[in-house]
Amino acid sequence: MNKLLLLLSLCTYTAGSAQTARFCIAVSEQVNEHAEKIGAYIEIMINNSIQKANQDGNIYYTPETANNYITVKMPDEKQYFIMGPSHVPLPKDPGEKINILIRKPTKKEEAVLTLNKQISQLNIRIDQLDSVKKYDQLLYQRQLASLDSLYKLATQKYQISAVDLRTATEKLQGRDKYFEAISTSLEAYLNEAKDIRDIFKHMLAFSLENPKSFRLFDSTINTYNAAYNQLNTNNAVYEKAVLDFWGSKELSLGFHNVFDFAINDIHRASILPLNTLLNNKVREYIHEKNKKTRQNLKGQITDELNNITVILDNSLTILESKIRYYTGQLDSNKNIYSN
Repeated sequence: MNKLLLLLSLCTYTAGSAQTARFCIAVSEQVNEHAEKIGAYIEIMINNSIQKANQDGNIYYTPETANNYITVKMPDEKQYFIMGPSHVPLPKDPGEKINILIRKPTKKEEAVLTLNKQISQLNIRIDQLDSVKKYDQLLYQRQLASLDSLYKLATQKYQISAVDLRTATEKLQGRDKYFEAISTSLEAYLNEAKDIRDIFKHMLAFSLENPKSFRLFDSTINTYNAAYNQLNTNNAVYEKAVLDFWGSKELSLGFHNVFDFAINDIHRASILPLNTLLNNKVREYIHEKNKKTRQNLKGQITDELNNITVILDNSLTILESKIRYYTGQLDSNKNIYSN
């Protein structure tokens, strides 16, 4: 079976910043490994808005938000898949192109997508069947019968073995579950780390002369700790889940690399030093009575804060880019299976 592929070239259409520029998405359709044609009238979803290519295969699009990336998806994945991250960074160079590959799903992928939708509509969680069996035998038997019926219809329609279809469906449900868990955990950590940075940046202006405002520090740090613990505690589970359900060592290693950067380049390199600064010099400053000593301590605090937050700013920008790219990869590979 020849796979129909589409190639999207993303290029800036007018000069300007990444946030105000108009972008041209040039759609090319790859019929096979050696032939391409213009992807006229192809629809894609950009930042949750469906855009349609013109007869020349071009889509002209201006982002509404100030993000430095766009999210690209297909309106119907039973027609086409995106091969590559769904989060696409906007180029700094107006002339730079970004290529996005799209292809038609295989019969197996189409069958799994359809079957998973039907199973979800029946509120059946395959990974929870053993639990259902323990507390409600009648419900368990009904769900098993429904699954058997759906599998039988799908195998007849798509000419796929029941064993292969069951395995793929279980993997898809696992992917749905862990994609949500992983992306939520990474985003939560990123947002709380940003809050830590922001509150320390405002320390000199609002907190040093007002000890009562440090209650807000305690609240922010506690929230950060919860996000950190969630990510740190589950990192091995997440890494293994990617390997088990996506079947990809590359994607599993990708999570490990994002996690490693968050822990070593954000938490250990910046957050912990900020906490040490708060617990030592800042509290010493608050309780110090000597005016000259206080002034010297304030100078030391200012220097340390500036040094750490500059590094943290840069590290958070890198982490956000890593998270966008990785979760985009994970998302775009959710429904892909080898034959």
